[in-house]
Amino acid sequence: MEYESLVEVGSNQVDIVRIEGFGTPEEQDLLGAFHGFQLHNRVTVRADRLPNSHIRITFDFWGCRALDWYHFDYSKHLRLPNPDYGDQTGVRPQDRKLLVYHSNARRIERAGLAAPYHSASAEWQVRDAAIAGPGEVDPSRRL
Repeated sequence: MEYESLVEVGSNQVDIVRIEGFGTPEEQDLLGAFHGFQLHNRVTVRADRLPNSHIRITFDFWGCRALDWYHFDYSKHLRLPNPDYGDQTGVRPQDRKLLVYHSNARRIERAGLAAPYHSASAEWQVRDAAIAGPGEVDPSRRL
């Protein structure tokens, strides 16, 4: 079976402001690099009936990879760390963060220096037993 699910970093404006202002460096990197991407899963699962009528679910294989369509949304912007903060010869050295508008990318796209593209990570296997370990399902249980 194959399926995809959206992984969203900063799912609303409140969360984006939180990450930009107070998020960990890792959260800020994910927001700046991706904002959102698809997690593509490829799984082989087995279901075995047990003597107690429960079903044991076993993942024989579970592989994942990240997929993204990288493009500029001209209506968006990000607040990113200023690499020149404190460097008096740099760009706006007094600002810890800079507001970077995606609309600035229009110039480099028109000049042929950037273009939208698809990206995909290498596949990795999910092996953590807490996630992919066998589990039992009681089909008679009402949810």
